[in-house]
This record gives sequence, C-alpha cells and structure tokens, in this order.
Amino acid sequence: MAKKTHGIAPALFIFGAIFIGFGLWLLNQNYSDKKYDGVKSRGKVVSYKPNPEGVNSAIIEFYTKDSTLISFQDNNPSLSTRQKKELDIIYQPLNPKNAIIYDPYDIWGVPLSIAIVGIFLIIFGLVIRIIGF
Repeated sequence: MAKKTHGIAPALFIFGAIFIGFGLWLLNQNYSDKKYDGVKSRGKVVSYKPNPEGVNSAIIEFYTKDSTLISFQDNNPSLSTRQKKELDIIYQPLNPKNAIIYDPYDIWGVPLSIAIVGIFLIIFGLVIRIIGF
C-alpha cells in the first residue's frame, strides 16, 4: 500500500506532463517554422557591432551559391556567435540578406531539455508515490 503523499505525487505528475507537452509543442513549432527552410551555407563572424538594443551582436559574412558575398548583422546574439568564428547559415535565395544562424540547440536543445525535466518530474512523482514522503 502506498504511503500518504499529501498531493505531492499527483502535482508532480501533472507538472511533468505539462513540461513534456510544452517541450514537444515547442519542438513541433520549431519544425513547422519556415525560417529553417532555405539554402545552407557557411558563414564567418567578421566583427561585432551594437544592435538596436545596444547589445553587441555579430556581423556575419557568407557566400551564396552564385558566389555573391553577403553581410548581415545577427540581431539575436547567441552563444554560437561568441564561441566560434564559423557558423552554419540558412538563407532564402530570393532574399539572402535575411539570413539566420542555423543553431541546432535552438531547434532541439531547448524543447528536449524542457521535456527531460518533465520526465524527471514524473519519475520523482512516481518514486514519492511508491515510497512515500
């Protein structure tokens, strides 16, 4: 017979399910977002410049398929631009100046991290339910 848990185990189950659902929803949103459709290229961080909010962000240059040099400012500074000088870029052939940095962590890392927290909450709730608290 399970010991009394005073509602802690059910609350952990519910929060765990919410975290898992939100993580999977976020992953689905990332995949359905058309900004990741386009042509991949390698870009290089050439300098840093303040963005409209005053935060230093990277100036990135890359070559399109037809060997045109494109330069753009990444207005969403991320760790990837600070840690390495070469990056994967995704651009639309009709408008290459609106390129974005392809960062797998943005697509996979955040949603899966949230879902993993949900799994741990459910496991912790199950342990509390079985052994009590």
